Amino acid sequence: QTITEAATLSAYSAFLRRITGTGTITIQQGASTLEVSASLNTNTYTRVEIDATVLNPTTGIVFGTSGDKIAVDMRQFENGGFASSPIPTTTVAVTRNADVLMYSVAGNMSGTSGSWYVEATWANVTGANAGLIDADSVGNKGLIINSASGGCLDFYDGNTQLLSPAVALVQTTPQKLAVSYRGSSMQGFAAGTAGTVRAFNGDLNAGTNFTVGVRGIGGSSMALSGTIRNVRIYPTVLSAAQLQTMTT
Repeated sequence: QTITEAATLSAYSAFLRRITGTGTITIQQGASTLEVSASLNTNTYTRVEIDATVLNPTTGIVFGTSGDKIAVDMRQFENGGFASSPIPTTTVAVTRNADVLMYSVAGNMSGTSGSWYVEATWANVTGANAGLIDADSVGNKGLIINSASGGCLDFYDGNTQLLSPAVALVQTTPQKLAVSYRGSSMQGFAAGTAGTVRAFNGDLNAGTNFTVGVRGIGGSSMALSGTIRNVRIYPTVLSAAQLQTMTT
């Protein structure tokens, strides 16, 4: 199948199960190919994936031996550097809705002092901000990954940079990130590295709810294109040593 698409990093994936034969099975996206035979068996479906940047790619599955048979399910082509969970459709493109995880600020978060911790993986989407934790649910006070700055950790309040891109936040690898704030200062942490102490205005002015995984409800290019495994909200300030250890 040929897909009309700009030369954009995209993931082509499918669930495959071998029925008969032992020949090679190769998936393709344009000139990019991946031989997946070693991953397949006759009992269960295995998801295989190839990520590439190809103009108007032809996607498909190539048999190395005539007469071999496989079963195919949930073939999917989507923008981004990794395949997401399948959405059943036919020939019509479907837009995935962002997950919205919303919690009450009262009893869970302090606007004047505290620490946040999050483990996240996100797609390398240049120019998009990946929302991690938003303190007021409208996108004004929150922890984000600023992909436009090379994957640095920001606190979105005038885009305060907590960690520079030099801290090597690898988008496709799970990252342990944290921030602490109180008084007139805040500090970010990632991969056991402490960022420079930055200015804090003394109050998050947190609203009724805070969100996880999105910067503002319905915000454009503000949802995290990835996964969050663990979030901790501390109403007290943990020490720099504690946060460095937690993010190592």
